[in-house]
Amino acid sequence: MKIYLPATIDILTTGHIRVIKKLSKQAELYIGLLDEDALKGYKKTVVSFEDRKEILEAISWVYKVVRQSSLNPYENLIKYEITHVASGDGFEPDELEAIKKAGCKTIDVKLKGETEKLYSSSKIKKLCQKQ
Repeated sequence: MKIYLPATIDILTTGHIRVIKKLSKQAELYIGLLDEDALKGYKKTVVSFEDRKEILEAISWVYKVVRQSSLNPYENLIKYEITHVASGDGFEPDELEAIKKAGCKTIDVKLKGETEKLYSSSKIKKLCQKQ
């Protein structure tokens, strides 16, 4: 079993760590790290792709960090023979179509709890801007 987690992970949070740890207990964990091309018009990052990759590669629970240059993970799912795709914030329709086409199963790893809002780096950035 190989689990793929598409992610931006601009600011590493406890939520990311909890998800990574949980998924790595189930199988080899591949993180499909979205690069600047994939994020154009979708999300701005503070930390470069190379730095985000280096940070994730330092986490022992991560089996492999791979570049994802599109919001659609299909190419990597096939290339790395992925069996399951995980998401902490839900799947987009075209993402679900790619997952189905690649013959993968989905894993929902939404974190619950009162501090849930601090699990999202996007929400943390917005909170910092307000303050």
